[in-house]
Amino acid sequence: MTNEKVDVVIVGAGASGSLYASVLAKAGKKVVLLESGPDWELSDLISSEIWGRRIKPAGAPIVLEGKNPMAYAAQGGWGVGGAALHYYANFPRLLPTDFRTKSEHNRAHDWPIAYEDVAPFYDKVAREIGVSGDANKKKFEDAIAPYVARARATLPDIKQRFNKGLKKREVLFVTIRLHGPDNKFEQVYVEVKAWKDTMISGLLSSEPTLVKGHQQGEKMVVDEKDVYDWTLSKPDGTEEGNFVGNFLDTYHP
Repeated sequence: MTNEKVDVVIVGAGASGSLYASVLAKAGKKVVLLESGPDWELSDLISSEIWGRRIKPAGAPIVLEGKNPMAYAAQGGWGVGGAALHYYANFPRLLPTDFRTKSEHNRAHDWPIAYEDVAPFYDKVAREIGVSGDANKKKFEDAIAPYVARARATLPDIKQRFNKGLKKREVLFVTIRLHGPDNKFEQVYVEVKAWKDTMISGLLSSEPTLVKGHQQGEKMVVDEKDVYDWTLSKPDGTEEGNFVGNFLDTYHP
């Protein structure tokens, strides 16, 4: 074997190592992957949970005598591809509420990031490996994305205006999503009553029809990160904002 200078050496050509190698190689780096297991061909593999046990880490069996700690054997994989050789091909996403466990359920801690921060990476992985799902929902999210971005970009300005004091009979609403246990969501309006730091307090002004457990007039506390749109209603019947809402008025999927 000739000695060749490379930029990166990755030990283990499993699901993670292979991905790192791909990203680095596309960035122009010279990469070497070291793998102790076989370089499986597709024709070597059989779609069977029982057969899949054969490609889990090889070597001595785990002895249940207290001397050998349980290894990462159940989910590991032996050879090029690693655990990706026998996984269940399921890619469940965390729900937006999972990032706010402390705020919503007073348990554990909130994540320092929101679902919206990781959603683009969820989408990237889905495209890269061909994850299928609700095509209509994906089409809807892609359609409203530019309008959500515009609403969020102008959120600091309307926040400042609200805290300075709106004009008489002006009312500010933010649009959020209520999520149900079946992964369905419903976009609703919350009338803003207070806005301190990143937290918005208000009243649910919509009557939810899809997501149960909420009712019109309910007190709500919303994080800015969870706002999809905002609408400033004026006494003469006109409004500002409502970027997503105005788009949906003419949207035909």
